[in-house]
Amino acid sequence: MGCGTGNQLIADRPVVPSAQPVGLDRSLGMLEQALPKAPDIAWMQAEASALPFQTESFDFITCQFALHHIQDKVGMLRETLRVLRVGGRSILRNLCPQECADWLYCDYLPGGQGN
Repeated sequence: MGCGTGNQLIADRPVVPSAQPVGLDRSLGMLEQALPKAPDIAWMQAEASALPFQTESFDFITCQFALHHIQDKVGMLRETLRVLRVGGRSILRNLCPQECADWLYCDYLPGGQGN
């Protein structure tokens, strides 16, 4: 979620080379920059709080360095849990969560305060 121009998703690919990555961002302009870098990745425009995927359709979801751009964080977390398969994992990572207007979400996640 919040893949932007795709650099982080592309850098993460070698970790699980057999995965079928999907890059999601609300900005069509960002996705247009991502597409030429990796045309084999499914780049999709959508809001993180309204994911266009079936329930339990992902094993792994990550939002790296984009949490501060997501306005409806509660909706994003709800949607993340909805589309994750049983036993799936989600990783949220931000550079400095304290700079987010509602950074206290980090207190309730494992490794809170951005650790």
